[in-house]
This record gives sequence, C-alpha cells and structure tokens, in this order.
Amino acid sequence: METVLKMKQIWVFSVYAMFVIALLGYLTPQAYANELSKICKIPSSAITYKSETRASTDAISLYTVSVADMGSVRAASQALEVDFPNPGSSIQFFYLNPGIELKPELKAERDEEIGMVGCLRYVDERGKNLVLPQEFGNETGVDPQVVDAFTVQLSHGIGKTMVLIVRWNGDIPALETRGYLYNTMFFSARDFANAKGVGWGALDSFETKFSDISEGFEGVLEGKKVAYPYKTREAVIEHLKKLGYLAKS
Repeated sequence: METVLKMKQIWVFSVYAMFVIALLGYLTPQAYANELSKICKIPSSAITYKSETRASTDAISLYTVSVADMGSVRAASQALEVDFPNPGSSIQFFYLNPGIELKPELKAERDEEIGMVGCLRYVDERGKNLVLPQEFGNETGVDPQVVDAFTVQLSHGIGKTMVLIVRWNGDIPALETRGYLYNTMFFSARDFANAKGVGWGALDSFETKFSDISEGFEGVLEGKKVAYPYKTREAVIEHLKKLGYLAKS
C-alpha cells in the first residue's frame, strides 16, 4: 500500500488530472472536438504504414506511419474492431508530435500537449456513420501506448463497457525508477449518449472507486521492484469478477 501511495504521489495525479481535463475541455469543448475530428477523418489512402512494433501484449500492433499533408502525425495503430457503443464499430489511434497545429484560441486554453488521439467510428441509432475523437495527454512529454482494448458487460446497472489499457514509459534514472505507468480506463455505452459529442463516456467514478485496477506502476519504483497485476485483458476480467461487477461464466 505504501508503494502504491508513493507511486501516486510521483505519477498518478498528473496523469489522471490530464485525462479528466482532456475529457472536460475548456471554454469551447465542441469546437475543440471539431478540431480533433479532422484527424479522425484522415482517409486510409493518405496513410502509409512503414514499420511494425509490439505493445506489451500481442493484442495491438503499433505502426510508424506517414500521413499526407499532416506532418504532425507520426504514428498510429491499425483500425481495431470493437463492440462499442454498437456492434461493427472500430477505433484507431493517431500519435502526434508536440505542438500539433490547432486554432490559436483553442491552443491557448490548454495546459498540456496532446500525445494521442483515438478515433471511434460507429453507426448511431439512425444508421448514420459517425466518428468521435478522444484525446490522451502526454506524461512528462512521453507518448502513451495502447496495450489493449476490449468490451465487457458490467453489472450494477452499468452495462456494456469498453476497457482501454494504456501505458507510459516511466523511466526516471535520478529517482532509481524505471518501468511503465499503467492506466486502465472504462467507457460506458450507457453514458456515451450523455457525452454530447465530446469524449467517449468515461466512467470516472468507477475508476476512482477501484483505483487499484485503474492505475499502477510496473517495474522499479525508487529502487524497489513493484508490479501492476492488471496489465492484461485476462487479469482485468478476472478482477472484475472478484469485485462482483462481471458475471462469472
């Protein structure tokens, strides 16, 4: 417990704060979302995949890419099928260089750089094809990496939920710290409609209530070896069962 608290003092508050800020936006969240949606409308013909690397699991491959007429975009994931908020949806993540060009009045309202933009493509109840962006901040200038994305059915009235496991490189040699900071995020289809076109309906209260699963460090923290046990899909699902939020098969 002391290790977790110490880890939070160093890392988690800043990451969680950036994520909440990203979801809420500032003066003009819809206008900001419109700017991000431009990234999500990049046609597949404009993307050239160059080299492949692996995240910490084999679930998702990351690619170095070049995107025509968008020099600030430097890497992306493949388009990944996901059953959220409706069947047939997909998500794709674009990694951005610091200083992505935004409208000056919007850029001036933000305290942190965007590290990654997730693009969720789905069909709404009227049969209309839509795309909704979600931004993710840099952690001390380090871009986030997507480890896994999947959906589960949560109990207690929550329903269909997308789980996104993201990590940041947490090496700080001066503090004898090396490894990865993990953030497991939950997005509710129930709350998706209430997001009003900004964000994916994050279950912030759920993440706060079960902070042991939503955040943690894996590696060496201030000279002490620590582990984050929920860095895989299987571990998250098993823990949700133990918490009573997932029906046992």
